[in-house]
Amino acid sequence: MKQFEMVLDKDERILKYYKPSKKRFFIFGIISTIPILLIGGVMIMFAIFGFNQIVKFSNEYGEVDMTGPRFMLIFSCIWIAIPLLGIFFSFFRYGKLGYAVTNKRVMISHGTIGIDFKSIPLDKVITVDVNVNPFDKLCHPNTGSLIFGSSVISVGGNGNVNSALFVFRYIANPYDAYREVKEILDDPDIRNPRY
Repeated sequence: MKQFEMVLDKDERILKYYKPSKKRFFIFGIISTIPILLIGGVMIMFAIFGFNQIVKFSNEYGEVDMTGPRFMLIFSCIWIAIPLLGIFFSFFRYGKLGYAVTNKRVMISHGTIGIDFKSIPLDKVITVDVNVNPFDKLCHPNTGSLIFGSSVISVGGNGNVNSALFVFRYIANPYDAYREVKEILDDPDIRNPRY
């Protein structure tokens, strides 16, 4: 929650703060890498054992040519290292990931090395939806996502236009969080403050 204090306006205060479920965050990261690791394992076996019935590692003179297997072994190791690095860096990302609803806007903090922020003014939030998928149901307490529809389009750090959806992912008890956020959004004194 402290990371949000760096970007709050003087008259802004955090009404609700949510942190993603650590269990759900890491389970998704690990499960999503399993197919990539399996493919890499098959490629390594193929490079080491050669499967001579499928591919002959020999040149036109019948000599064994190890250029192909070496390249495949190096490529396979890189193929496996990339998702493993992703899991490693997810520990840094989780520490910076947080969601807040203030009296002025809906905010997300994220990042791997530095802390990045995205926000949408409360008066631009058109709709809030809850999404609970099968992976969310496996985590106890149940987790889910709050999806904010907005009339504004966020622009990424590299200048690319992102989807107008704004998502609080992997939060515990998403239906309770939905009710809390809806109360804030439906409160006319918060949404349209009198100055």
